[in-house]
Amino acid sequence: MNIPVRNRELASLVIIGIVVGAAFSMAQQKPLVLSDVVAKLQNRLSQSRGLSFEVELRSAKGNRISFRIQAMRPNYFKVEGENQSFYCDGVSSWQYFPLRAQYLPFVKDEKGMSIPLANGFDMYSPASRFKADYSGVEEAVFEGKPVIALIIEPQEIANARNRIFIDPETWLPVGFEQKMLDDIDIIFYRNVKTDRLFTPADFAWTPPKGVVDGRTVKVQGTELLKVGDPAPDFDLPLANGRRLSLGEALKGKKGLLLNFWFINCGYCLYEMPQLAALYEKVKDLEIVAVNDTDETDAIRKFLEKPKYPFPVAIDEGARTSDAYKLKNWGRPISYLILPNRTIAYVQVGYDVEKKLAKLEEELARLGIIHD
Repeated sequence: MNIPVRNRELASLVIIGIVVGAAFSMAQQKPLVLSDVVAKLQNRLSQSRGLSFEVELRSAKGNRISFRIQAMRPNYFKVEGENQSFYCDGVSSWQYFPLRAQYLPFVKDEKGMSIPLANGFDMYSPASRFKADYSGVEEAVFEGKPVIALIIEPQEIANARNRIFIDPETWLPVGFEQKMLDDIDIIFYRNVKTDRLFTPADFAWTPPKGVVDGRTVKVQGTELLKVGDPAPDFDLPLANGRRLSLGEALKGKKGLLLNFWFINCGYCLYEMPQLAALYEKVKDLEIVAVNDTDETDAIRKFLEKPKYPFPVAIDEGARTSDAYKLKNWGRPISYLILPNRTIAYVQVGYDVEKKLAKLEEELARLGIIHD
């Protein structure tokens, strides 16, 4: 295209102006500082009165779940969904399952709150155990808009990377992203209001008629193996390509801890580093982590980062976990097996505060740990 000289000069001036303006604009932008961003978010939330917002969770598997949230300091909240709800009236805290017509006690803190499904709003009225453990900050785009992202990379959970998205104009969270390997769950926050004038009466909750206390309901399904029961034999492929049987795992050891886990099990991932430390410390104990849930390729990809020192077995078809009576049970679950192939101890779940203290007590009692 031929541009007249005068127009070319004008176009050149316009282009120069744009370039200089852009450079000036970039020079004016201050780099994000993690401590400053955290302080601004904390200050904004500390000014909030009563909170209310809507939550939409989109899981990596394509599921969508919606919740309505209300909160008031120090520990009043309602989190209401179609299948699950949470309530705290400042005195009692409950988890309610409408479809099951059951309720159970939920975590309560006298001085603060842990609002389920509200990552990023933690500093509104933080629970006593809350720690603003952010590892970095970056510019990002969320729903087509520029945002500031606080990064969370928990050291105790391998392959996890979470981000809290903050609107730089309102300084309120607008979403949350949880990434585990290639799976990404995203939470959207809608209609966030911070000036609600709630009263304690707004958070009162009593179980609806016909709803029962879940603690009184006997769990249907198989019972776990008990102390003294024989341990079922197994011959499983390992993630490194080898195979391992019960007899081989026990060979030369005073005990075998058979731990059942899966990749997206939060408590499993908290427990794994503790098991690794125990494995390094107690030479008379073998540990085998058995995954009966995830695909082989996903397990191997997951294991590229943590490099656990103990063997990881792949239970395709869940035949071994079924033999150990784990059908319809959550994870993690561990069985301590003695050289005579009997169960010596069963650990269900993981205690975040006490970690493996109870297990270590049993190992010491059985002479597997030495002072």
